[in-house]
Amino acid sequence: MPLGSAMYAVVAIKGLPMSADSLYTYLVPEQLKDTVKAGLLCTVPFGHKKEAEGMIMAVSDSTDCPEDRLRSLIAVGEDDPDMSSLSPDRLSLALYIRERYFCTYWDAISLVLPFGKIVTRKVNRKRAIKDPLCGLVRHPVGPAELSPEQNAAYENIKKGFSSGGAHLLFGVTGSGKTLVYIKLIDDVLASGKTALLLVPEIALTYQIVTRLYDRYGDDLAVLHSALTKAERKDTFSLIKSGHKKVIVGTRSALFAPAPDLGLIIIDEEQENAYKSEMTPKYAACSSSIIIRPRSGAGAKSAERVPTITFFCPDFMSEKVS
Repeated sequence: MPLGSAMYAVVAIKGLPMSADSLYTYLVPEQLKDTVKAGLLCTVPFGHKKEAEGMIMAVSDSTDCPEDRLRSLIAVGEDDPDMSSLSPDRLSLALYIRERYFCTYWDAISLVLPFGKIVTRKVNRKRAIKDPLCGLVRHPVGPAELSPEQNAAYENIKKGFSSGGAHLLFGVTGSGKTLVYIKLIDDVLASGKTALLLVPEIALTYQIVTRLYDRYGDDLAVLHSALTKAERKDTFSLIKSGHKKVIVGTRSALFAPAPDLGLIIIDEEQENAYKSEMTPKYAACSSSIIIRPRSGAGAKSAERVPTITFFCPDFMSEKVS
């Protein structure tokens, strides 16, 4: 931008109630013009002699606001997509979540920003597993061998991926859905993309984690609420850099910065754990349908007891007995 020309940042402010939740326009000072862009955290003046944290939602060279009423940005954060900034796709997702789930801008931003919202809660240590891979001895295994029925389901699902289709795979416990998962994940990795498997609770999915570790070893990342901030930062960095190609996690793993996401699997979709009870009250499956077309990923939901919402035009159903 030419020296001296005006530049404006449209900012969402952290911590505002719904009654005041809006976007606010600020002047960008000359020394920040080369740094400012949409998706960066920032510090702005707000209210009477107060500073507030915000997120830059857009940058423009014009505004309808009278310039003599505008205040200037104070500072901007680092352009670090792993930790403190949002890509254009994730910024768009935050806007969609705000509109869909009737929450504030910051509630939506904090959901897709790795450390936008830290929730402290009591954890049942008997059920929580801090590191599901700790102590596991890997027993490498080859490609999954499918039964005729499993293979038929796999082939039908694979055909639908060319059009970005979503599928419902359902069967009783022990029917072999995990082998179908693994076969599909193998295909995604062979194409150079990343796979995401959502589970209701890490503590209750030890068998799946073990089988995936045996197959994928150090390519596997596990995300859950018991990770410390440092552990989560390290894991997110490894995912974004492409060092972790298979991601397993609870519903919040849906917002991990996975590059070239090729497959989203939601195991036991009927579980209530996929529905957030905190604001924004989103459903992981609904959000995955939005992420899928943005990333080009195929989506697959697997259940023992399918919910009626999945017998709809968006989903093609396959059964494994």
